[in-house]
Amino acid sequence: MSFPVIEGTRFEPFRLNELFDYNRHVVQDFFKNCKTARDVAELVIRAVQYPLYMGQPDDEHIWNHYHGKWCRVIEWDYWQMCSETALFLIGDCEDSSVLTVGGMRLLGVSSRDVYTVFGLVKDSTGEVLGGHGWVYARDPSFGTNKFVLVETTLDVPPSRYPEVGVTLDDLKRPYKFESVIYEPEQLFNDEVYIELRPLITRKRSKRSSRRVHEVIERAWGVESKYMKALRRSLSYRIKRWLGLG
Repeated sequence: MSFPVIEGTRFEPFRLNELFDYNRHVVQDFFKNCKTARDVAELVIRAVQYPLYMGQPDDEHIWNHYHGKWCRVIEWDYWQMCSETALFLIGDCEDSSVLTVGGMRLLGVSSRDVYTVFGLVKDSTGEVLGGHGWVYARDPSFGTNKFVLVETTLDVPPSRYPEVGVTLDDLKRPYKFESVIYEPEQLFNDEVYIELRPLITRKRSKRSSRRVHEVIERAWGVESKYMKALRRSLSYRIKRWLGLG
């Protein structure tokens, strides 16, 4: 399937594969000390922070930075190119997942072996908690010949990366890890686009929610960047003090 043209999430329409501008100098410089795909994943996890606005996690950051919080020209969740995330070291789940895949492709990982995934996160009962972005990658540096799931929104690298499967068909199915279900809707990189459900760009009100990151934290046993940012916010601390959080 050819890459879709996306409108409303950047300053101008673009094809989805254009997000992977990993041949830019800023991206090459960011990954210059990485030798393996696992190095790439763990650098992104450590270095890229979740964006904030007025102390709250907020993924409208680049547009807000240049045009202000209340400008409504862009109506959808802003998706960053690899170079933007590598430059600012700020990005949400989609942004950090795109950068991770770009870094692995830069190191020579085949387009058949690494995918950015946009999809849904569900809890163990199957309830949809919100949209999310993650990575499926296959590389010997992960200690297996299977695809693993890389959760780029963790605050520190996990002790292990769960094995998802061997074939592309394995990646197309929902994957249950501990108490969280990852359900893919699109898998893609700079050369491949696989659509399991029609790509509908996410309204700002539909962006990844607190409930998504709470269940991710519990499953991985690692603090998420979103929740870390939230816990540092004044409003969260006030709510906790009042017994409302």
